[in-house]
Amino acid sequence: MQSGVWAFGLIWMIGAVQVSCSTDTTDSPSDGNRGSVVSHGVISSVDGITVNGVKFDTSRAEIIVNGSSTDRTALQPGMVVRVAGDESDDSRSASRIEHDRDLHGPISSVDGVNRRFTVLGRTVAVLPDTGIRGGDFDSLAMNDRVAVSGFTDADGVLRARFIDEDGEGGLELEGEISNLSTLDRSFFIGSQRVDYSAAALRGFPAGGIAGGQWVEVLGNSVDGGVLRATSLRYESGVLASGNGQAVDLEGLVQRLESGSSFRVERQLVRVNSSTRYLPNGTSFASLATNSRVFVSGRTDTDGAVLASRIELAPHTDAEVFGQVDSVDGSDDSLVVLGRTLATTARTVFDDQSNGALRPFGLGDVRNGDWVRVAGYVESDGDYIATRLERRDAPARLRVEGPATVESANQTLRVAGVRVETNNQTEFRDGNGAGVSRDQFFSQLATSPSLRVRAAGGRSGSSIVAAVAELRN
Repeated sequence: MQSGVWAFGLIWMIGAVQVSCSTDTTDSPSDGNRGSVVSHGVISSVDGITVNGVKFDTSRAEIIVNGSSTDRTALQPGMVVRVAGDESDDSRSASRIEHDRDLHGPISSVDGVNRRFTVLGRTVAVLPDTGIRGGDFDSLAMNDRVAVSGFTDADGVLRARFIDEDGEGGLELEGEISNLSTLDRSFFIGSQRVDYSAAALRGFPAGGIAGGQWVEVLGNSVDGGVLRATSLRYESGVLASGNGQAVDLEGLVQRLESGSSFRVERQLVRVNSSTRYLPNGTSFASLATNSRVFVSGRTDTDGAVLASRIELAPHTDAEVFGQVDSVDGSDDSLVVLGRTLATTARTVFDDQSNGALRPFGLGDVRNGDWVRVAGYVESDGDYIATRLERRDAPARLRVEGPATVESANQTLRVAGVRVETNNQTEFRDGNGAGVSRDQFFSQLATSPSLRVRAAGGRSGSSIVAAVAELRN
């Protein structure tokens, strides 16, 4: 969604909504200066709209999805959006909400082991908290047309937050120009060659098109492996214009530039002695390439964001798919397969069951509902949900995450859920190849960073695994 997020200065003519990057809002960028704010992040709820944990009113908002004016029903949980509006002491109201997909086209390859696929030469990673409208990873197939919204990592991989199995519309590709040939008017984005000889060029600086620029390519066809562009738009990567503009953004650290600056997506972020880091005990030295961060701050004169707060957030690496045992609304948690799963203001809620309730939240979850809950396990053992989907009953229960051996070559704890194995369990290694029980547990013992994905039936609060596989 780079083009929708990193748009041009017109957004600042509208106002913005302050979206806090943490439940701790003591360092909100608008503190002491209530007014216009812009926020970039993932939609967690469509009751109004909640982005980065803060809800605001959308009744007067202009909504733009993939370049077209639409209404609130087009906004889906998990989409990456840019929100502009304003904030008063007791309310936030959006004046403009924009979502623009990062990628749209047919799937050209699928890597089931690593849960990745390729569209127009770009690799897309499907994570535990990726939402797939209309199916799941196993339903994706060659030549399916999909629209993808997410965050680009330092390796150019698009880590998907929302995938729509959508066959409508033209082709769209975003990325960095390489191997530019102005003679035959072509270049590459990743492994995809683009012919821009018939394209309308938009927003480029005075020097024109150049290697290393980030661009949005629109087209209608791929001929002989070449994407024929009809439109080419330059994306500067500067999120905000104007000194002192309040900004909130979520994303991945693509590059550390110095001891006091780094880039989130392509937005330059600076720190100073007043920058606060969360969780406590972290610092600038804790940042690394592909760290997931929430940044709050204000723009400097050159468009960089001077951060007042930086929160490092764990990557989602766990999943629990089963029936709800109980819900505790007062504690914002639920129990599935005997495991307590905590939700937060940032948890994405999406009802993908036949009921398709909208809006949908924890208060709508009932005992016995089937849910898929993606998240991560904190150092104290708590499971924090980043995405909760209500689903129709699956063929098998499923769990994925960090694993410990509870009894020798027999029972595991995966993301805190008890998993039993037996003589009927099919074991697989990290490449999807079948292995013996002893080989499976030996690899797990010698490589504790491996995760386990298990599927099967329920026995009390345990899963009896029909399949157990190691995952890198």
